[in-house]
Amino acid sequence: MHSTVIEEELRALKSEEAWFLEQEVTAALDEIKVHIQLALLALGESLQGQEFESSAGSTLALSSPSNESIKGFVSIFGSQINKGELRIVLPRHLKAKTYDIKIDPDHPIILAQIQDTVNFLHMALELLATECLPASVIQAQEYIQDLLACLRKAEAFFALPLTNTIQYPMNIPDPTLPENIVLELFINRTNFVAKVHVLESGGNLQRSHSHPPFSGQLPIATGTVPSPPAPRIIHQVSVDTVYPYLETAQDAMAKAGHLTMDVSKKLRVFATTDAELYELHHVTRPAGPALHHSV
Repeated sequence: MHSTVIEEELRALKSEEAWFLEQEVTAALDEIKVHIQLALLALGESLQGQEFESSAGSTLALSSPSNESIKGFVSIFGSQINKGELRIVLPRHLKAKTYDIKIDPDHPIILAQIQDTVNFLHMALELLATECLPASVIQAQEYIQDLLACLRKAEAFFALPLTNTIQYPMNIPDPTLPENIVLELFINRTNFVAKVHVLESGGNLQRSHSHPPFSGQLPIATGTVPSPPAPRIIHQVSVDTVYPYLETAQDAMAKAGHLTMDVSKKLRVFATTDAELYELHHVTRPAGPALHHSV
């Protein structure tokens, strides 16, 4: 291909890229911002500059016709369980004890998954709030990848791995549960889950909201003094219920993610075509002034 033809192709491509960045990318980023804001509102966040506050809150009944081991209710607003009553009934072979738990508005429980999701969505909004939008395909690719990383991290907190480890142990003071009984309250996709673990007595367990996951596995040897083995789980029971606002939030986040991916794919096509044409231009151009690859 003749050098002048390639130069014309490059100029046309640059013109198309400039239009895409100014028109298509800007419009897509505005739409992505709207979906992120909708997700935040569904997760109980009231946004600055908005005329209305989030009303995302629900009282969820926890019960199952086939399972009387856990029943009660929780009231959730945003990332907080601000009220609730739970009855835990242990089976006969575990002395058939009953525990009545109360969650008081003065001591709300933080759902860490929702709070972490909200944090990453705010980070995504901060990226979108920048006044200096990408001026080239390469800059736009880096910008979109940063945005996509925030969205992926935000979505990841809703899907838990299939494991028996205890990830979100709760320390509820009214009343304090025995050391061998652990209550988990967490999110799994669009469901709110209450799960009870009964541990083998005699284990050394300290519960807190930030306690790392533990299970019945022995610690891995690392050359240091190993920690005592975690207590073995001898009984588990759970009940879950759909939390509608989670579905709304995840749907909005998914739309934001799809739009971001679509922009990323189109930018990749521009970058690939760009590189191929510059390579052809480098091979076929005569000696003299050359076009410079803009960054």
